[in-house]
Amino acid sequence: MRSRQASAALLLGAVGVIAMATLVPAGGVPATRVPPAWCLVCGPAWLADAVANVVLFLPLGAAMYVGRRGVRAAGVVGLTVSLAVELVQWSGWLGSRSPAIADVATNTVGALVGWATMPAARAVRGSAGASARRLANAWGGMVVLVLVGTSLLLQPAVPRNAAGETITRPSRFSYSPAFGYFGGEIRAVSFNGQPIPHPGYGPLVREAMALGDTFRLELQLRRLEPTMTRRSIVFVHAAGDSTPVLMLAQHGSRVELRQRTNAEAAGFTPLVLVHETGVWSPDEPVRIAATSSSRTMAITTLRNGRTTSSQWSVTPLVGWALWQSMIGPGHGGARLVHGGWIVVLFLPLGWLVTGTRPGRPVIGFDSSLLWPTTLALTLLLLPVAFGNPPVRLVDWLLVIGSYGTGTLLRRDNATRQSAGQAA
Repeated sequence: MRSRQASAALLLGAVGVIAMATLVPAGGVPATRVPPAWCLVCGPAWLADAVANVVLFLPLGAAMYVGRRGVRAAGVVGLTVSLAVELVQWSGWLGSRSPAIADVATNTVGALVGWATMPAARAVRGSAGASARRLANAWGGMVVLVLVGTSLLLQPAVPRNAAGETITRPSRFSYSPAFGYFGGEIRAVSFNGQPIPHPGYGPLVREAMALGDTFRLELQLRRLEPTMTRRSIVFVHAAGDSTPVLMLAQHGSRVELRQRTNAEAAGFTPLVLVHETGVWSPDEPVRIAATSSSRTMAITTLRNGRTTSSQWSVTPLVGWALWQSMIGPGHGGARLVHGGWIVVLFLPLGWLVTGTRPGRPVIGFDSSLLWPTTLALTLLLLPVAFGNPPVRLVDWLLVIGSYGTGTLLRRDNATRQSAGQAA
C-alpha cells in the first residue's frame, strides 16, 4: 500500500511540475524568433531546450518505475503527457507558448531515461569497493568536463580589438532585429566613456567593429513604457550578423543586460543578467550603468534618487540552468538554482568517493583523496586559464558542504546497514 501511495504521489508531483513549467504563460519571445513547429534542430537555443525537456520528464519516468510499470508504459505515458501539453499550447490559450515536435520527442526520451536510470540509481546506492571507485571516477571526470565546458562556453563571443578600445559605427538596421521597438527617449549614451550620437526616441542600434574585454554602457532615459515585451534600448551587433553581441533591454519592470557567449554557437541561450527595478512611471528619468566582460555582468540604476544594482560573477560554477529563458542571473530564484546546481554536481561525488575502499596510492595520494584534490585544483586553475573570476567564498562553502553532506549520508547509510545485519 505504501509503495502504491509513494508511486501515486511521485507521479502526481511529476505531472504537476511539468504543468507548471510548460503551461504557465511566458512573455517576451518575439514571434520572429520562434522556430517552426515541425523542425527538430532549430532556433538559437535548441540544445538548451532539448536538455531541459529531457530533464523535465525524468521524474515521470522514475515514477513509472517505482509504480512497477514497464519501459513501454513509461514511454506511452511520457508521449501522452507531452502531446497533451503541446495541444494546449497549440490551441493558443496560453498566448506566448508555442508547440514543437522536438518537444514531444525529447519529452518522451526524458521519460524513458528516467525509467532506465532507476535500476542504476539503486545499484549506485549499494555500491562499494571497486564498483564505487569506478562510479566515483566516472562522476568526477564528468564534473571536471562540465566545469571546463562552462568556462569555455561562457567566454564572450564578440569581435576583439588588440588595443582594447570599443569601436562602433552606425548600423544598417534602423531597428533591433527580432526584438520589440523601444518607445522611450534616450537623452545621453556612452560606450566605455565615449559619447555616442543617439536618435532620441527609439532604440540605439550600433555595429561593432571591435570591442575590448570590458564593455561599459552609461545612458539616461525618459518616457518608458511598462509593457511585458522585451524591447532593446541599446543593440550592438557584429558586421554581417543580426544577433546582438551586447544588448540592454527593458522587459516590463526590469532591465536586462545580454552578453553573447560561445554557448550560443553550441545551441544554448544567451547569458542574460536580469535587474528588477519596480514599476516604471511613463515620464520618469532613469540613469543606467551596465558592465559586461568575461569576468562579471553588472547593472546599476538610479531612479528618484535611489540606486539599485545587480551583479553576477561568471565563474566556472555558473549552472547551465541559468541559461534558460525563464530564469537567469538576477532573477529572484537564480541563487537557489545556482546552489542546487552545485549540490547536484558535488553531493553524489561525496557519496561515491566515501564508498570506495582505500586503494593504491595515485601520484602519492590515496585514491579516495584523488577527486577532492583534482576538483579543488580545477576550480583554482580554470579562472587563471580562461580569465574567469575566482570562485567566491560562498560557492566554496557550498561545494565543501555538498561534498561533505554526501560523505555523511553515505556513512550514515553504511552504519544503518551494519546495524541491520547485526540484528
